[in-house]
Amino acid sequence: LKPTTRSISIRIPEYLLGHLKEKANALMIPYQSLIKIYIQKGLGFDK
Repeated sequence: LKPTTRSISIRIPEYLLGHLKEKANALMIPYQSLIKIYIQKGLGFDK
């Protein structure tokens, strides 16, 4: 079973979003997935 998810809305400075998109593009993953990875790591939920 997949964990349930919820859609959220956050405001991020444009320069930060640009950096996220560049990094995600280099890793060939969607930038939203990269944000989730960073949140998990920040909370200590490294996979």
